[in-house]
Amino acid sequence: MYNAIAHALAVVGLNTTVFVEAAILDSPCVSIRFKSGDAPAITSSFVHFTYLLDGGFLHVVEDERTAAAVIRRIAAEGDPLAGERRAFVRRFVRPCGLERAAADVAAESLIATARGRN
Repeated sequence: MYNAIAHALAVVGLNTTVFVEAAILDSPCVSIRFKSGDAPAITSSFVHFTYLLDGGFLHVVEDERTAAAVIRRIAAEGDPLAGERRAFVRRFVRPCGLERAAADVAAESLIATARGRN
């Protein structure tokens, strides 16, 4: 999955997890919002999808043709939402800072929790 995302011009997806992974790898994200009767429309009804929308880094389109146009524009001009994507990663994925290892943050949190119970 890493190579598919890291080397892609953009990630077109229905799964919210792939958008978080793509944001971490700094890949542009295009979400096709299908009509409410379509099965994939369920994705946009997930509560956590709102966090991604609020992040402002998704190119949300209504159909495949528009998705292709967005990808062509990204190829020609770059992604105008790159700054929002990087800000989302800093805020949502790594709120303690990109320079701090996530394992260190998790360990510190576990130790603090354990000490609070003693």
